[in-house]
Amino acid sequence: MRRILYRLRPACLLCALVASLAMSACDTGQPEIDIELETDFREVIAAIRDANRSLDDKLALIEATWNNGLADNQAAMKMVQEAVASLGGTMEEKLAAIEAAVQAGTTGLETKLALIEAAMAAGFADNQARMELLQQAIASLGGPLEKKLEAIESALKASTTSLEAKIGLIDAAIRGGFADEAVAQELLGEVIASLGETMEEQLAGIQAAVEGETLSLSAKMALIDAAVESGFADSKKAQEMIQSALEALEGSFDDKLAAVETAMQSQTTSLETKLRLIEAAASVATGEKKLELIRQAVASLSGSVDDKLAAIESAIGSQT
Repeated sequence: MRRILYRLRPACLLCALVASLAMSACDTGQPEIDIELETDFREVIAAIRDANRSLDDKLALIEATWNNGLADNQAAMKMVQEAVASLGGTMEEKLAAIEAAVQAGTTGLETKLALIEAAMAAGFADNQARMELLQQAIASLGGPLEKKLEAIESALKASTTSLEAKIGLIDAAIRGGFADEAVAQELLGEVIASLGETMEEQLAGIQAAVEGETLSLSAKMALIDAAVESGFADSKKAQEMIQSALEALEGSFDDKLAAVETAMQSQTTSLETKLRLIEAAASVATGEKKLELIRQAVASLSGSVDDKLAAIESAIGSQT
């Protein structure tokens, strides 16, 4: 009997959550997604698949389900993916719905990050759109700057946020003026700390991420930069990891060059690391193209004129 009651309580909570958001509990006839939990998610899934409900409403329901302990991280991510898959219309209309949900103040930053990742996986957003969505997500945060930074830090610590999303979030925070270079380094330090408890585990995590194919080249450069700043790697080790990151790139010559160019625009990577990347990318960037990459790296510098000159002097000194 106790077990039956345990099953009923989550079901009742789910009914309350669905009702509170004025969502339908009808059966859509579509195959249910695979969520291995005892809780009955039929009403939630029906609401998520309801074409008449806004994406923002669906995300609010998913977030409430997760916050009330009725879904674990994996189940919540699957439901977000289901919500994205339920979007109708053209690609532009789908992206517009995602943008509206990101800009709304209904859900938290972690839920919005999950949405952006799902949109990327579904092919609704490229890297440029992803950065714009991340900036919009941060801009949607209410309260003073301190509160926004707290929300960003919380998202960085969340197990539901991927490593790529965490680094992208920091980049977006810098671009949006919510974090300077010093704050960004602190945030990147927290990202590295999340890779393991000991220094050896963290370095192994960085190495695995750099050599893997999950992260973008820009994210890998940010990790390498943070590893140098945190004392995990010296210049020689950094150069080795940069070479590993380049070797892990897939695609055509143009694809690889585009990845290097995107890395030049990153706000989470120092000029020193960008110059090391340019040197290591000799197979795809020589002559005029190499000079163009250097110009892009310098153009990406933020801060005052003095700050930029100091960064250039530091980068020149590190190359000698």
